[in-house]
Amino acid sequence: MDQLCVVMVSQYANLAKAFCLAVHESVHVPHVDCSHGGDGYSPPRSNAEKIPPFPPQPSGLTPGTPDSLVDRSECAAYTASIACMEIAKHGCFGDKDSEQQIQDDIDWQSKNWQHFCYPELRPGGLDNRFVA
Repeated sequence: MDQLCVVMVSQYANLAKAFCLAVHESVHVPHVDCSHGGDGYSPPRSNAEKIPPFPPQPSGLTPGTPDSLVDRSECAAYTASIACMEIAKHGCFGDKDSEQQIQDDIDWQSKNWQHFCYPELRPGGLDNRFVA
């Protein structure tokens, strides 16, 4: 019986991650222009006012970031998905395996969040769009 309970709770963690991924992607919807077809990539719209600004820079950091719509859109999306995962973690009701699965995902998303929200800190510089 305990084994079955663990499997069901792990399914909760997987469902939470899938739901929060949908939240992440839904943040991008007002930022992209889907009118030109389905080539798998849609450039950001020019309506930058719909994309939240970068968060305040950490003290001592000299901002050298270009106002990249892609970075700002990803920053906003990771902010939303991390908040979603933090809420989902409370639904584990003390199950340590599920809490750890969700925390591992939060840790991974936090690296991406920093990468896109503070692009001047990227090891490869501002032009490096790939997360290490």
